[in-house]
Amino acid sequence: MTEDATQNAIATREADAGPIAQPAGRARRARARRRRRWAIWMIVAVAGALILVLVDGYLQAYRAAVKLERAYPALERLKTIMVDSPKGRDATVEEAVAQVRDAEQAVRGARFTFSFTGSLPYVGRPVDAVRLAADAASHGATAIEAANRMLGEAGDLVKNGAVDLELLAGFQDRLGGVQADLRSARNDLRAIPHLPFIDRLDVLRTKAIQQTSSQMESLTRLRRGVGVLLPLLGRDRPQTYFMALQNNADQRATGGAVLAFAVMRIDAGKIQVIRSGGILSIDQHRRRLWGFDTPPVQWFRSITGRPPLVNNGSNYTPNFPQVARTWASQVGNVIGQRIDQVIALDPFAVSLALRGQGSLRIPSYPSPITADNVVAVTENAQYGLPQEAQLALPAQLVVAAFNVMTNPRDPVAMIRNLSSALAQKRVQLWSADGEAQRLFHGLHWDGAISQSAGDYLYLVTNKRNKGKVDYFTEHSIDYHVSLQPNGDARSKVDIRLDNRVPPGQPEYVVGPWPQYGLNVAMLSLYVPKAARDVRVTPAAPIDFPTPPVKFVSHREAEKRLLIKAVEAYPGHPGLLRYTYDLPHVAERRADGTLVYTLTVQHQPLARAANLHVSLQPPDGFVVASAGPGWKVDDSQATFSGPVFRDFTTSVTVRPANS
Repeated sequence: MTEDATQNAIATREADAGPIAQPAGRARRARARRRRRWAIWMIVAVAGALILVLVDGYLQAYRAAVKLERAYPALERLKTIMVDSPKGRDATVEEAVAQVRDAEQAVRGARFTFSFTGSLPYVGRPVDAVRLAADAASHGATAIEAANRMLGEAGDLVKNGAVDLELLAGFQDRLGGVQADLRSARNDLRAIPHLPFIDRLDVLRTKAIQQTSSQMESLTRLRRGVGVLLPLLGRDRPQTYFMALQNNADQRATGGAVLAFAVMRIDAGKIQVIRSGGILSIDQHRRRLWGFDTPPVQWFRSITGRPPLVNNGSNYTPNFPQVARTWASQVGNVIGQRIDQVIALDPFAVSLALRGQGSLRIPSYPSPITADNVVAVTENAQYGLPQEAQLALPAQLVVAAFNVMTNPRDPVAMIRNLSSALAQKRVQLWSADGEAQRLFHGLHWDGAISQSAGDYLYLVTNKRNKGKVDYFTEHSIDYHVSLQPNGDARSKVDIRLDNRVPPGQPEYVVGPWPQYGLNVAMLSLYVPKAARDVRVTPAAPIDFPTPPVKFVSHREAEKRLLIKAVEAYPGHPGLLRYTYDLPHVAERRADGTLVYTLTVQHQPLARAANLHVSLQPPDGFVVASAGPGWKVDDSQATFSGPVFRDFTTSVTVRPANS
C-alpha cells in the first residue's frame, strides 16, 4: 500500500470516528514526520562528520606523504655518497634524517582523525600505508645515522701502522644495531597494504624491500668479516703474512710474475715488515723450495719443465688457493717461519690504494710515484733505468706502498678502492685459517676456479719466454654458441693475441729474439668438463722450443683444460681456435624453453680482454629474454665488452610458436 493510500485510509477512519479523534491523529502524524526528519538529519550529520574525519585523516596522511616524498631524493643520494663522498656525506645525512623526522613527527603528532581513519577497514589503507612508510623511514634514518657515525670514526681505524682492534670490535656490535633497524624497516615495508589503482606504490615498496634486504645481507657479511678479521689482525696470536707484488707485463696465471715480496707480522693490530726484497732473495734458495707443490701446481710444472720458483713455476694455475698454499710452504721453509696468510697484488691494486692518499717517493726512481703513473712505472718505465735501479725498485715500491696502506690519509677511501681491487682480482687473498678462507671464497676474493653449473669460459695466459711485452699485448675472445633443441650446444672459441709493443723498447722488455718483441704465450682455456670432440686450429706445434709445444688436454677443479701455445709479435697476431660440443649445457624446461647460463672468469691483465659472445637459438626458436648487457633480436643474442670482473649471465630461448 502506498503512503497516499495509507493517509486516505487513516482520514476515512478519523472521519468515521468523528471530530474528536481527528486532532489526535494529526498530532501522531506530525510526531512521526518529525522523528523521520530528525533521524535523516542525524544520519546526514553523522555521515558528514565521518566524511570530515576521513577527509581530515586523508589530508594529514597526504601532508606526511609529501614530507616523506621530499626526503626521498636525499635518501637516494645517500646510496652513492655514503662511502664515495665523505665531504658531502654529513650534510646529506643531516638533510635526509631531518626530512624523515619531520614526516615522522607529522604522523606521531597527528590528530585523532588520522588514527581513527587508519583503523577503518579498507578505507583506512592509505593512512595505514603512510604510517607504516613513515615508521620504515624512521628506522632507516636511525640506521643511516649510526652508519654515518661509524664511517666518520673509521678514519681512526688505521694509524701509525696499527689497527685499533677495540674500535673494530665495537663496529661489529654496532653493525648489529644497524641490522635491527633495517629489519624493522623491512617488516614495516612488507606490512604496507596494497592500494587499488596505485600500482606505483607497490613498485616502490617492492624496490625498497629488495634494497633493504640486500643491505641486510651486506651487513651480515660485513659483521662476519669483522669477526674473522679480528684474529687475522693478531687479536689472539701474532699472524705472519706473505705479500707478493705481481707484474702483468710478464704474465702468469695468478696475475703476473712475482717482482718483490714482503713478510709482515701483525700482533694485536700492530703491523710491521720483518723481511722484504726482490723475489730473487727467496728463489735463490732453490733446495728449500722443493716438495711443497699442490697437485695443480705440480702438474703445470711437469708440462712446462719449470723448477718450483715463486716467481715463475709455482703460479701457472689460476686457482690461487692452490698457488698460495704452495707459496706459503715454500716461503715459510726459506725464512724458517710459518706463513698464516698470503696476499697477491699487482700495480693496478697499488694504483687504486694510492687514490686520494698522495704520492710516494723511492730512491731508485727520480720522480714521485702516484696513482696515475705507478702501473706504467712498474710494468714498463722502470726497464729504462740502470740495472741496479731496476733490481732495487720493486722491493722499495713494496715497502713504500705498505707504508701508505698502513698510514692512509683517508682510510674509508682506501677500503673502498681496495674493495674494487678485490673484485677485479688485482688483490687475491688466502688464509690457513679455515673460517677465514671460507669467507674469502664466499666473497670471491680468493681467485678460485668457479664451480658454477652451465657453460663456462676462462682464458688464462702464461708467458713462456723472456721479456715484458704483456704490457702491450691485447687479448680478444670471440665465443659462438649454437644451441640445439635438446639443450646441447656446439661451441667455437676464437682467441687472438695482438702484440703491439712499440719500436725502440729496451732488450729487457722485448727479449733477445729474432722477431722483435716475440711473445710466446701458453693459452689455457677452461671449459665445462663435459666438453667433447675438441678440435684445435692450428694443430701444429709451435717453433719455439719451450714446452709445451703441442696441444695438451687436462682436467682441473672439475673443468676441462685445453692448452696450446701461440707466438705473437708486432704485425703477427697469435691466433687459436677451439671447437667442441657441450651436452645438455642449457636447462630444458617442460614447455620446451631453454635457459642458457654462462659463467665467465677473467685473468687480471695489463689490458683487459675483449669478449664477444654470440648465442644462436635452435631452428624454430627465438630469444625470449637475456641478462644485462646482451643485445637481442629474434635470430640471436650478443654480448660484447672488456672483462674486468668475473660474472654469470643467462639467455632464455623459446619455440617461436609458443
